[in-house]
Amino acid sequence: MKSVASGRYVPRTASALCMAALVAASAGFCQEPTRTPSGRITLCVADIHDNTYTVPAENSGRLSIFGCRNGSFSGKVLAVCDGSVRALSASVTDLVLEGPGRQTVFIKKENISVRYAVEWDGGIPQKWGGIKGPDILLESPLPEFPASADGKAVVPVWVTVRVPKDAPAGVYAGHLAVAAEGSPPVTVPVAVSVSDWTLPDPQDYRVWIEVIQQPDTLAAEYGLPLWSERHWQMIGKSLRLISATGSRVVYIPLICRTNYGNEQSMVRWVKRSDGTYAYDYSVMERYLDCVTANLGTPKIVAFIVWENHLALPKQPAASPVEIKGAPGSWEWRETTFARALQERAGKGPFVTVYDPETKTVDPVILPRYDDPAAKDLWKPLWEGVRKRMSAAGLEKAMMLAQVSDKRPAKEEVAFWNEISGGLPWVSCSHNPIWPPGSAQATGHLYGIGTVGYAAVALSHFFNLNPEKGRYYGWQDPLLRVQYWRFGWFNSNPLSTIRHEAEANITGMQRGVGHIGGDFWPCFKNAAGKRTGTVTDRFPESYWHSLDVGSWLLAPGPDGPVATARLEVFREGVQECEARIAVERVLTDADLRAKLGGELAARAQSLLDERLKSIWKSRGAGDADFEKYGLVDYRTYGYDIAEAWKKTRQEGHSWFLASEWDRRAAALFSLAGEVEKAIGR
Repeated sequence: MKSVASGRYVPRTASALCMAALVAASAGFCQEPTRTPSGRITLCVADIHDNTYTVPAENSGRLSIFGCRNGSFSGKVLAVCDGSVRALSASVTDLVLEGPGRQTVFIKKENISVRYAVEWDGGIPQKWGGIKGPDILLESPLPEFPASADGKAVVPVWVTVRVPKDAPAGVYAGHLAVAAEGSPPVTVPVAVSVSDWTLPDPQDYRVWIEVIQQPDTLAAEYGLPLWSERHWQMIGKSLRLISATGSRVVYIPLICRTNYGNEQSMVRWVKRSDGTYAYDYSVMERYLDCVTANLGTPKIVAFIVWENHLALPKQPAASPVEIKGAPGSWEWRETTFARALQERAGKGPFVTVYDPETKTVDPVILPRYDDPAAKDLWKPLWEGVRKRMSAAGLEKAMMLAQVSDKRPAKEEVAFWNEISGGLPWVSCSHNPIWPPGSAQATGHLYGIGTVGYAAVALSHFFNLNPEKGRYYGWQDPLLRVQYWRFGWFNSNPLSTIRHEAEANITGMQRGVGHIGGDFWPCFKNAAGKRTGTVTDRFPESYWHSLDVGSWLLAPGPDGPVATARLEVFREGVQECEARIAVERVLTDADLRAKLGGELAARAQSLLDERLKSIWKSRGAGDADFEKYGLVDYRTYGYDIAEAWKKTRQEGHSWFLASEWDRRAAALFSLAGEVEKAIGR
């Protein structure tokens, strides 16, 4: 690695030592099982939020799924067998609309996916929240599912139905057939109830969701060269999986070695013979094309130009930091971080430089932004970026990144304010740049720079009891969302994950953000345990608890796949859109008048009861509703949530037995009824 200023190679650093402690290996789902004879398969309907292998004592005998038009909805059966299961297969017929004369209306099987849930190979350490139970949804079955210690094999089989936009309301019926070696096909009826309401396209969702795609994870997990054709195929698959959540935020690193784990910058600096640079935008352009084709039109394209390691130390270190502790331990991470920061102190950003003569790329250190030489280097690059963004119709989506608990110095903010033409910044921090309810929208950074989007860990407001007041975070003009740290989306019950977006938009947040898509730990140790993420390669860029600590995708044998957590979260986001469709009418006096008193009252009652059910699923009781209305993060985090640790499992069990799917169906039907009443 060369420094532009010195022309010297940068020696092995704390970053290199950190990387040496992470041993890469590919995913391995197919450990050799203990073979036991296979028996006949039986099928039991189970709740998608129950991520155990528990076979229900009572079996409904029918897989019932409730949804609406233009959405995706899942159900689950357990394939149970005495002995291991080999050559498992499952398929669903076309679903036929029930009723006289309606047998020619279908949800075709091409709109139905069948997946097989398995656990994470090697497990997930608790520092990332741990992920329990069968979470990964494989698109093809394993050659063999081994029996557990009790001699039985239990395979969760997920059925996900994508309801067409033009599907008539009603019940669609068919069946699921499951077969395996030594067992004839076993069937279970499938019934999909479609409410008379059409979900908006994810591109038009009002709830704000940010799920971040990470190209480097895919390259590391599967041993692929960055930007190879196979790598691009996997990036596209990852973006398609994320798309259904409504997330439309993407990051373009213009510098290397950031907290998001990118090894290279997406714009390459091409060495000229006279020592100047040309700029190669091909990776950036293809990534944006891939985003548009697979994710949708992005609403924020954040160009990463600043990172924590660029902050100047308050005072020079007296001596080199000693790295302590066992690799992977908290002490080791903290001392490695401190050592890496010490080594980077006072240096400028890394960028990827391409040498046409050797046809190699290397990370090179540029002058700091407060160096007079920086402007001539970055101004022409940025002009090329803006020109391409304008041609793609994405100029209005441009922002700068990344502000965290550490922020660029005033001179650095001024530099990028001039270079970019005053673009706003993206922020992820413990505390907000602006207070909730603030009308201020400019000058958050030294009176120069503006924060346009903020994910915040410690300033959320939740509303437990709507009878004490109602709040509509989704209406807030300032784009501020909740960020949950410490592997929150990995560790919580699926019932909690389902409702997280709705819990925020009924409080004072626009939604949730800073969630990883494919940010799983892709490096393993010799024992096969997952030990590190791509971010861990660059400890100088740690944000500590603000690092992306959760992810909703998983490594399949041939590329990224969905998880149970992604599917329940996606369904919860869809329910947010139905809620917003109703609330936008209830909060508009002219539109509300069109409903009439009875429908307006019924709509409000359903929404209020629904909000209480969200908190009940987390452990709330009547005493909580009596005591609390709107609560701040300290009250929620230190008093309420702490007390709910004792009742959380009880709340989750209540939810599983509460006919939650009927509540969702009632919400969708209400949204349709309300929209008809106002003439939509």
